[in-house]
Amino acid sequence: MDIQTKVTRTFQVLLIILLLLWLIFQLVLVNFYTTTVERYQAQALTQIEQRAASLAITQRELVAAKMQELDRILLTMRDMIRNSGFSSPQIRDMMLTRKGFSDEVADFLLLDQDGEILAWTQRGPAPDVSDRDYYLWHKNKEDDHPYLSQPSMSRVEESRHFIALSRPVRSDDGRFAGVLVAAIDIERLARSLGELAYLGEMTTVLARDDGTIVLRLPYIEQPVGQTLASIVAYGEQLPQRDTFIVVSPFDGQSRQVAFERTPHWPLVVFVGEELAPVYANIDDFTAREQQRWLMVSGLVTLFMLIIAWLLWRRHGIEKDLKAGQRALAELNQRNLAIVEAMPDLLFTLDAHGKFIDYQAGEETRLLLPPEQFLGKKLSEVMPSQVADKAMVRIARVIQTGSVQQLEYDLEMKGEQHYFELRMSHLADDKVLAIARDITTRKKAEAQLTWQATHDSLTGLPNRVLFYDRLNSTLSDSRRYHHRFALLYIDIDGFKPVNDSQGHAAGDQLLIELARRLQQCVRSSDTVARLAGDEFAIIIRHCEGQEVATKMADKVLQAVAQPFVLDAGTVQVSASIGIALGEGEGMDADRLVHAADAAIYEVKDQGKGGYRLYSER
Repeated sequence: MDIQTKVTRTFQVLLIILLLLWLIFQLVLVNFYTTTVERYQAQALTQIEQRAASLAITQRELVAAKMQELDRILLTMRDMIRNSGFSSPQIRDMMLTRKGFSDEVADFLLLDQDGEILAWTQRGPAPDVSDRDYYLWHKNKEDDHPYLSQPSMSRVEESRHFIALSRPVRSDDGRFAGVLVAAIDIERLARSLGELAYLGEMTTVLARDDGTIVLRLPYIEQPVGQTLASIVAYGEQLPQRDTFIVVSPFDGQSRQVAFERTPHWPLVVFVGEELAPVYANIDDFTAREQQRWLMVSGLVTLFMLIIAWLLWRRHGIEKDLKAGQRALAELNQRNLAIVEAMPDLLFTLDAHGKFIDYQAGEETRLLLPPEQFLGKKLSEVMPSQVADKAMVRIARVIQTGSVQQLEYDLEMKGEQHYFELRMSHLADDKVLAIARDITTRKKAEAQLTWQATHDSLTGLPNRVLFYDRLNSTLSDSRRYHHRFALLYIDIDGFKPVNDSQGHAAGDQLLIELARRLQQCVRSSDTVARLAGDEFAIIIRHCEGQEVATKMADKVLQAVAQPFVLDAGTVQVSASIGIALGEGEGMDADRLVHAADAAIYEVKDQGKGGYRLYSER
């Protein structure tokens, strides 16, 4: 075999090896591309699923709190009717008073054992409701449980949809004597629950656990009373919570849906978010990845061809090298252009935290001009606490090679800004760091959390946060065996001010009341607004009833002082119920019920005082 043939065969073998390597590398690239796209899609869908699940929990708590509030009103009214023996006009006046405290209640009704209306909050002829499901349900049941009816159309106001929350009324010997009903206006209930429903593309559906739709947010009348197929599909095996993707029958949009069953009530809260924007982002990401991996594939193919060309034409080495250098320079220039267009700050650090290189986009916020970063250490340009945390992560990146992340805040031009710092390992103990301004996201998260747990008018904790802190106080009481107290405060005379001088004056009075109550307590105590003119104070460390009564006296004095409003000077008083707790054998609902019962003892004796609850 001559040298020429041997060289030719060697070249052919090398070409075959190059071709096999090229095919293997293409398969690897395809695998990387597929894995990257699938991971991004999974992360995007997981994020929207988690967001929907989180909002479903929050909305479930709001629904449960609202239903418990309305049921508590029914229980209070029933006890007053059963114990006091009011006449029908007196019962109607009491119903009208309680109706003023709950915007969602359209009417209160008291039925006798035959379904005839004894008293209700409207005037005129009473409709026949003896065929309503709430009356038939209690008539055929011997328990004392509340009942939540199917959505129905009012027989007095035909355009009004309502659901009825009812409790049975029984005689002293336990016989069925009638039904006390709260007709809840579905549209008003939707308004009170709608704060979280309008974020982005979110949609909320409240349904019974048998599939009947109660309301939809944003509110429309069309689906009320229809059957929600998503519940029916579970049959009798409806879990406590679940997530799934469904095509909405209302608008044909694909949505990520999460639902939560409401404890103690036959209600299910569905929260759905449109997937169209997510799918669009996934398609954009897929297109970018295709372009990126095709470019890599092209470069690999070019590299293989260059090697083959070098084997075939050795004399073209210098020419091919120059062409490769030009291609690399163009690629580097393109990468620099991409980096400059990014709103983030990119810089290279060594193991000691010294800035080696940087690249800042036009919108990047810096503590110093860019040219003053080079050659300085983190500790020279950033606060010491932030610099120390960053140095720990730099060491971890170099040791493990894994990406590290740090969130920190800085005061810049009198404003607090939040940043996310991501660091990855480069060669020679160098670290590539990317700083991104996440101030907008942090503020949005903080605002969402505050709105879900505070009263928008007074800024006090709302019912959700109140129960959270009350349960926390109970837990501490059980663990450390200390006593605490709950003061339930009802403002006497607020409704006349609100009715005669307007809602603006009423709001101004509530704000001033909140301020005075906060001045009465310690920093460890909690003042909350529960509903309307009802407030509560949690005294965390209360070693005797004297502490609670002194606090009640202090509150009474503060409330009794005149209130100077824009519409004039007014005076109100307070009725306070006090319940003491030691943790064992006591829960939040029992404490609130005890304090509420003590309030009614004060009101029965003329209002404007306090009473310590005691079991009799």
